[in-house]
Amino acid sequence: MEKVKFNEIIKSNEILLFFLSTEKTNKIKTIRVLILFLIIPIILLFLSNYKKTLFLDNDGYVGMLDDKLFLFTVFLVPSLILILNLIIKRFISFLEELPNFTKGISDINLNNLITKHLYFINKKRTSLIIVKSLLFIYFIFANTKALYTRKGAWNSPDFLLEFILTLILVAIILFVLTQILIKLVLIILAQIKLTTELSHNNFLDIKPLSLDKSGSLSSLSELSLSFTYILIPFMFLAITHYLTWGTFTIGFAAGIILLSLSTIFLFFFPLGTVHTLMKKSKKQFLKEIDDDYISFSDKLLKDIKSDKKDINETKEYCDTIKQIYEKAKDMPVWPFDIKIMLKFITVVLGPIVLVLLEIFLSKLFEYIF
Repeated sequence: MEKVKFNEIIKSNEILLFFLSTEKTNKIKTIRVLILFLIIPIILLFLSNYKKTLFLDNDGYVGMLDDKLFLFTVFLVPSLILILNLIIKRFISFLEELPNFTKGISDINLNNLITKHLYFINKKRTSLIIVKSLLFIYFIFANTKALYTRKGAWNSPDFLLEFILTLILVAIILFVLTQILIKLVLIILAQIKLTTELSHNNFLDIKPLSLDKSGSLSSLSELSLSFTYILIPFMFLAITHYLTWGTFTIGFAAGIILLSLSTIFLFFFPLGTVHTLMKKSKKQFLKEIDDDYISFSDKLLKDIKSDKKDINETKEYCDTIKQIYEKAKDMPVWPFDIKIMLKFITVVLGPIVLVLLEIFLSKLFEYIF
């Protein structure tokens, strides 16, 4: 099977190629990220230091270095670029391992199928351009409104130059952010469409007794887990918003819960088709073993009744079938093991635990001091 190249996943997106192209060295890509996302914050840092707004002691006022939300926002897109890089690598690993868990399909046809779904990822769509534009406009409007009405902050309209530079930075962040999120959605859809097509044509080969405890589909579970990583920066963004302004509102709680539910969706939804197939495969495998056991146990009983002396081979075979059946009963119907599950739980509950811990420690310090 032909190897899938990294650039084939992002070849139609010049913005992502600018940051992730394998034709450039890691040093060049790192410099590009630092220049684009750190040059404005460095200018803002000097301006804030000059105007003495790094820290603001007045009640309700937030200085630049007090503004944890802004500081984290600066690193939002670079962290998402790294996560998307990981997701693309996991996606390629999944594609390369397809021959190991497919059956009844030639390498040529499998290559053609992969090519078709890669085309789906990179196909230029007018509707997609419209969606990107609408998302960009909406978030620009929302952030401009939030900054304009923000009182007592180092980059509020009271500090016009800082306000304008912050808006420019936000525009750059949002523009790249929409490219990353749309590409992620397309990769997820391509993976679902590919596994669905393989499943419907009975090309997926589920191995119930696979030692990886995921029906030989561990690369798929690793890929699905990596999808959830894209939400981690947004969870920490929500937490830094709370730490900056210090108000625990219903809206904030709802946002954290929504992010956690989105994480659950991103992990389980892409595995839905395979889950159905694994349930069916397990049921069929257990039935085949059960039928075999019944057949040989009947033979064993007949041999015993007829006083046949050489029954050890049949008895050992029945015992072996029984052991296999007991092992097969423990076969999971989701393509992941306990290790993957623990990682997933950490992603879902980690930010919530951090917020609850911060609230608990704040209350504790208030009580003690």
